[in-house]
Amino acid sequence: MKKLKIAYFSKSDSSGGGASKVAVDLCRLFNDKGHQCHHYSVYGRMQDSFSRHVYGPSWSVKIIRKLYGYMKHKAYPEIVPWELFPLYIYAKVDEYDILHFHDLSSAMSPFTLQYLSRRNNVVWTFHDCSPITAGCINPLECNRYLDTCGECPQLGIWPLNIDWDNTRNLHRLKQMVDPKRRIQIVAPSEWMAGMIRKTITWRQAPHVINNCVNTQIYKPQNRDIIRKKLRLPQNRLIVLFMAASLNNRFKGISYALSCIQRLRHLNPFVLLVGKRDPEIEAQLTAVNKLLVGYVSDESAKSEYMSAADVMLYPSIADNFPLVVLECMASGTPVVAFRTGGIPEMITDGVNGALTDAGDVDGMADCVAKAAQNGIAYKWGKNAAKHIEERFSFVHFYQSHLRLYERMMRGPVEAKTDKPVE
Repeated sequence: MKKLKIAYFSKSDSSGGGASKVAVDLCRLFNDKGHQCHHYSVYGRMQDSFSRHVYGPSWSVKIIRKLYGYMKHKAYPEIVPWELFPLYIYAKVDEYDILHFHDLSSAMSPFTLQYLSRRNNVVWTFHDCSPITAGCINPLECNRYLDTCGECPQLGIWPLNIDWDNTRNLHRLKQMVDPKRRIQIVAPSEWMAGMIRKTITWRQAPHVINNCVNTQIYKPQNRDIIRKKLRLPQNRLIVLFMAASLNNRFKGISYALSCIQRLRHLNPFVLLVGKRDPEIEAQLTAVNKLLVGYVSDESAKSEYMSAADVMLYPSIADNFPLVVLECMASGTPVVAFRTGGIPEMITDGVNGALTDAGDVDGMADCVAKAAQNGIAYKWGKNAAKHIEERFSFVHFYQSHLRLYERMMRGPVEAKTDKPVE
C-alpha cells in the first residue's frame, strides 16, 4: 500500500485535552512511519512542524472567530461552516487521501464534514457525546437526545452557554449532517458505539478503535526513587487525583474529596495534579497533601503517577479517558466509577477496582483493600502489562492504518478493531 497523505483536525494542540492529544499523537505516529501528515487546530501554539491553523492566516482567524461568536450569541453555534473556504484555499484538503476529524465543539461545524465527504475520505472520531446531542458533552441522566432534545437541563453550561434554548432546532439540524452515510464514524469505546447506535441522528454502525498510550513514556518506574526525587513520603499511602482542571464537574472531585475523608484512618498523603482551585484546596486544609498544579510534560506526569499507590477516578461521565490508560501504564492501579468506557479498561479486582457511580463508601473500601498486603503493587503490575498488550501505540497505529487502507478501497464494514494476537 502506498504511503498516505493525511490531515488531522482538532480543537487544540495536545495541551487542549485528551481528544486533541489523540489527534496530535496520531499525526506524529503516521509521520514517523513515513506518511505525510499535518495537524490542523483552532487553538494552541502550533509548535510542531506539522501544525497548521484550521482557519488559515491570522486575518481569517480573527474574522471566523467573530462569526462563530456571533452565531453562538444567536443560539446557532457550529452550524455555519465558516472554515470551509480556508480549508480548500489554504489547507488544500483535496490533496489529502484521508481527512480525520476529532473534537469539534466550539471550533468547527459538522456541516464542513458533510460537504468534504462528497469528494474526500472523511473520518470523525466521537470523543464525547456532542455529535449525537444538541451539543452537550454528555447527556448524563437526560434522554431527550434520543428524540428531539429541547428543554435542555444543561443550558448555560459550556458548550451550550447560549442565550436561549434552541436545542430542539440544533438537534434537528444535526440529523441532516450525514444522510448518505459518507462519513466514517469511529468510537473510542464500545460504550460510545452503543450511545451512537441508540440515536436517530447517526444510524450507521461506528467502527470501534480504542484510545491508546505511549508506553515508552508511561511505564512503571522505581517508586522509592521517584518519591525521593519528588520529595514525597516514602512509607505512606499516596492517593492521586489528576485532571486537567480539578474543578471539572465531570471528573468527580467532590466524590474524591469525600473518599479521602473516609480514608483518614489510613493517614493517606494526597497528591493533586491539575489546575488549582481555591475552593477545593479549602476542603483539604486538614489533609497532608501536595498541590502540584497543571502538568503538561508527559514524563513529569508519568513520574507523579508512578509515585502514587493508587489513583482515584470518580468520573461521572467519560468515554475512554487517556489519564486512566496513562496511570495504568505507569504501574499504578485506578479505582474508578463504573461509567462510560472505563469498565472496558479496568478489570475489577485484577488491575484496579470499579464501583457504582456515586458509591463513595465502595471506593474508599477499594482503596483500603489496595493498601493491604501488596495488593496495589499486584494490581499495578497487572495494569501495566494489560496496557502494553492491548493499548500501546503499536496497536493504535495498526488499527488506524487498517481502517484508512480499507477506506481507500471502498466502504468499511463496522467492527471493533482489536489488537492482532
